[in-house]
Amino acid sequence: RWMDADEAKHWGLVNEIVPKANLINRAREVADLLAGGPPLVYAAIKEVDRETAHLPVQQAMDLITGRKLPTIATLYSSEDQL
Repeated sequence: RWMDADEAKHWGLVNEIVPKANLINRAREVADLLAGGPPLVYAAIKEVDRETAHLPVQQAMDLITGRKLPTIATLYSSEDQL
């Protein structure tokens, strides 16, 4: 079914609603913010998605909390974990 921007925000599918006239500038601001973020965290997020998307939730959580994914294991011993 179709959902408007306000409903998508209500359900947590979007973080922010931006007027069309401000869209490009806001997208650049968010991109700059992300570019300055912790690369190991971003790598871990991608690894978790790639390696656990097909698994049942409990099995995925066991891999993550058991530090059985290489990037997650590295992340737990880095400054990026903060």
